Amino acid sequence: MLGKKVFIAARYSRRKEMQQVALWLRSYGYTVTSRWLAGNTKYNKRRRAQMDLIDCRASDWMLAFSEYGPSTHNARLTELGIFIGEQKPIHVIGPKEHTYFHLPEVQVHDTLYDMRRDAIGNGL
Repeated sequence: MLGKKVFIAARYSRRKEMQQVALWLRSYGYTVTSRWLAGNTKYNKRRRAQMDLIDCRASDWMLAFSEYGPSTHNARLTELGIFIGEQKPIHVIGPKEHTYFHLPEVQVHDTLYDMRRDAIGNGL
């Protein structure tokens, strides 16, 4: 069963889209811990990294959005590693863009709606 606190990981350029995903999750009673969605660019990189780490650790599970093609900013992959290390559930929407996406504890779905359907038995 998935806990109620979720961290959303995606490219920063998808922030507006992820804000809509956060609203959708909140409508199901989830708490979204991802402060980066608020656009916390007023902080320096060290502070933003610390905030992300705190947010990851405060979460019960991760909802990550992967990408097709190369990416130059991969904070979401670092965040994925945190969740793997802490043995927390991970759901990825999109392609298996990285080796770690092939681990059995990483559940990969084609769409957000597929994830909802597939995870329904796990408490979503």
